Amino acid sequence: MTCSSCNETYFIVDNIPILLKDVKAKTQLEKIDYDARHQIDEKMCRQLYKVWVNRVFDRYKIKKGRLLEIGCGTGLFTYGLVKNNRFSEVHTIDISPTLITVARKRVSDLKNNAKFYACDANFLPFKSKRQINPIFTSYLRYAMMPKNS
Repeated sequence: MTCSSCNETYFIVDNIPILLKDVKAKTQLEKIDYDARHQIDEKMCRQLYKVWVNRVFDRYKIKKGRLLEIGCGTGLFTYGLVKNNRFSEVHTIDISPTLITVARKRVSDLKNNAKFYACDANFLPFKSKRQINPIFTSYLRYAMMPKNS
């Protein structure tokens, strides 16, 4: 795949664009069963999304448009973003193609507008003239978890 804006060439693996400067970049999270370790299930996805809507989207009046989810991991928040169809486009990134694959599977049963990319948040290759709302879900996951998790 060649970017029309910058002429950079990227690989596509399992229909996921690999937009990494270093294709060997890995995260330690690939070595564990992330969802099992953090007791993530669909109930938790729904619960956290409701909290997220109240504390972030409604508070800052983010109601529509395009969203860039930075650090989607296994799709804990991605599921709620896609299911509730609040945004016209949901672009999700994580440095791990392995975790991106899990996130994509998590939302596969939903009619969705999500696009997944393996990408380093320190080197975002996106250049768009249209506004996009960035959110850092890897941070929000820890900031907003229920106390007993």
